[in-house]
Amino acid sequence: DAITIPTLGNTIDFNNLTANLAGGYATADRTRVVHSGGIGPRAYTPGVTIQSIQYANFASTGDYVAGGDLGNTRAFGAAVCDATRSICGSRGMPSYHTSIDYFNTQSAGGGQDFGDIHTAKGYSYGMMSSTRGLIAGGVYCCPGVSYNNVEYVTISATGNATDFGDLSSGRYEGASFGSSTRGMVACGSSNTRVIEYFTIASKGNATDFGDSVNVYGTGKYGASSPTRGVFGGGSSPAGSHTTIIEYVQIQTQGDSLDFG
Repeated sequence: DAITIPTLGNTIDFNNLTANLAGGYATADRTRVVHSGGIGPRAYTPGVTIQSIQYANFASTGDYVAGGDLGNTRAFGAAVCDATRSICGSRGMPSYHTSIDYFNTQSAGGGQDFGDIHTAKGYSYGMMSSTRGLIAGGVYCCPGVSYNNVEYVTISATGNATDFGDLSSGRYEGASFGSSTRGMVACGSSNTRVIEYFTIASKGNATDFGDSVNVYGTGKYGASSPTRGVFGGGSSPAGSHTTIIEYVQIQTQGDSLDFG
């Protein structure tokens, strides 16, 4: 599905992946959107985790086209990117792992080893500026141990992630988005409604931004323009799901508003 971020409204049909997948890594440049890895046709057993990379162009509604492969199979992690490079870090399936892969976004292939995050975990949040990528939170199961630590990488380089700061609490599987200066984390495990932000250029802990207006906190998706962050979907404490989409103005603070 697709939305026009400056304009409030419901999603429209955009295109289809090459297969039914969950837990993939989404990155993009100004013309191309890329989907990497994932698990299908079901999100868990007997789903099969893949390493394939596929892409589509924003200017058309044509279906995704197969590209190359990541360095390993992976699903349910965090993705960051700049204008040329896509990075996939954190992994929840087929097993929890520390590895980080990268590839050229336009070529959509040839995944290579970037380095490692500090702890094997999955379902993390990914945010980025034009130079720095943040990987926040996550979980290792089982037993279920959730993390509040935030790490960063310099996107144009390679190497292991470096400590950045902390979320206000350990959580995972929420929405993340941001601008060129601010990274944001919304909602997540235990159906938290908390929204927090970081100044990406400066190491430090998360700052409170506001709250989501609904209780469907876990399993959300996020997207953003330079000024507006949009997040939606998710499940409730009772296990039901929602199609609600919300938004915030990234450079301000306050609770979310209805988008569509």
